[in-house]
Amino acid sequence: MSGDSQPLIVIDGVPIVNNRSSQPGTWGGSDGGDGLSQINPDDIESINILKGANASVLYGSQGANGVILITTKSGKAGKTKVEVSIDTGFSEITRKLDFVNASEYLTLAPKQETMVNFVDDFFQTGANYVNSVSVSGGGKKTKAYFSYYNTTSTGIMENFKYQKNNVSFKQSTKFFDDKMTISSNILLTDETTDNRAPAGYYLNPLTALYMHPRERNFSDFENYQTLGSDGVMQQNFPFNYHFLSNPYWIMNNQPSEDKIKRAISSMKFHMK
Repeated sequence: MSGDSQPLIVIDGVPIVNNRSSQPGTWGGSDGGDGLSQINPDDIESINILKGANASVLYGSQGANGVILITTKSGKAGKTKVEVSIDTGFSEITRKLDFVNASEYLTLAPKQETMVNFVDDFFQTGANYVNSVSVSGGGKKTKAYFSYYNTTSTGIMENFKYQKNNVSFKQSTKFFDDKMTISSNILLTDETTDNRAPAGYYLNPLTALYMHPRERNFSDFENYQTLGSDGVMQQNFPFNYHFLSNPYWIMNNQPSEDKIKRAISSMKFHMK
């Protein structure tokens, strides 16, 4: 059995398609986020929640699981206002599996060399860069708001990269002695994820990393491919087990790319 308990997302009165990837499990898959994660958080003016009968009356069966109402920022009359934000953050793995230390391993296997630090060496420090700029202003008749938002991230494993660009423009103009107001809004999203790590056993670099025998030198497999007798590049990996692959082979020779492009636009006419 399967179902969906996700609420409906409505941005400035426009319901958005909230397609999501399959959830991760034992045999693979990854969490690709949802429509809410693709919005520029700096554009949000307010968030309201509708539940129960109120949501169903306004949005029918689509609102059965509730509705998230998002109102984005608008231009305001007055001097032009410019806001710039630059943020930088770093990430590291928060928890690793517990392994025996060097002295404990030598007690268990005194004739073997110890290679217990290769897990620490496998991971790197990730970086996250967030830059945004917004311009708003207007007069008695016309008000406008513009914003640009960029996120660029590198992960704790090599060859992972995430990039998202958001552009928004919102304006309103009054006509006929302020009796009619025309407002329009457009939100654009361009999101790219390179080599998102999967869950489960297959094509997951962490599976072979954590199951690697401690007496084998893990650095021998950083050169992840060799030329076979048939002239085809093959994995440099000695273990013949169906869900184990050289982690460096996966990260370099099994690339993946997820791209999302989204446009949300609306136009409203209001008469007094």
